[in-house]
Amino acid sequence: MPKKSSTAPSRKPWSTISKRTSDEPLTGLTRTRQRVGVAANKVPGVRACLIHETFSAHQGVEDDDLNVICLGGLVVGHALAWELVKTFLAARFSGAERHRRRLVKVAALEAKVDEEITNSEEKS
Repeated sequence: MPKKSSTAPSRKPWSTISKRTSDEPLTGLTRTRQRVGVAANKVPGVRACLIHETFSAHQGVEDDDLNVICLGGLVVGHALAWELVKTFLAARFSGAERHRRRLVKVAALEAKVDEEITNSEEKS
């Protein structure tokens, strides 16, 4: 069953999204919240994921070309956080054909959503 979504504004500014190019790695540290990844993925060209272990820290970059890592500050200790960031930054996208096809599908989905938003704004 889907969880209810609250439209009430948050009382605490857990995170801010900074403007960066999608080529620049960006790290986000929050408490245990996953909303940083959700918000970051709304920015065109951003591919963010919540990471807790080293396999996903490198595999996400190698296979899915992740460019934002999100870490839960209450879930991941300092030493592990440092290891995850180093692993994430050292990883490189593989460029394998199947991985490039995935990215094309994501880009097409983003373009479709952008088009739908533009069309709905024009009708308003």
